[in-house]
Amino acid sequence: MRKLVIITLLISPLLGFSQGKTMRALSDEYPDAFKLMFYHSSLNMLNIEDNEAYARVIKDIDRIKLLRIEKDKFDFAKEDLKDLREALLDRSYEELMMITSKDSKISVFIQEDGDDVAVSYTHLRAHETYITISY
Repeated sequence: MRKLVIITLLISPLLGFSQGKTMRALSDEYPDAFKLMFYHSSLNMLNIEDNEAYARVIKDIDRIKLLRIEKDKFDFAKEDLKDLREALLDRSYEELMMITSKDSKISVFIQEDGDDVAVSYTHLRAHETYITISY
């Protein structure tokens, strides 16, 4: 699971630049879920070695929001995940890729604005936890 999260965090900045209504609705539905928000300034502070490649990757990121839902604590079931996936597809998101590893899956959804990716969501499903990342 740790490897999947690291891979996702490395891929995430390459795919999108803003946060949409979907993440806010999910946050409202699970107000006690664990949430983190990373703003551009926070991401920039991590570049202590002035790595140019890293700077290029984060230059267009306004923020990254992470929401972790413990399935047992919040009674988050497969039906909830299916509903979320359908809601994204109904809002013109496309599933860009899916990565499967043992008990975990990563799904990456994007919403395009012309030639640019406007919003991206990454969903990590593990045995006990569901994590979504908006960027």
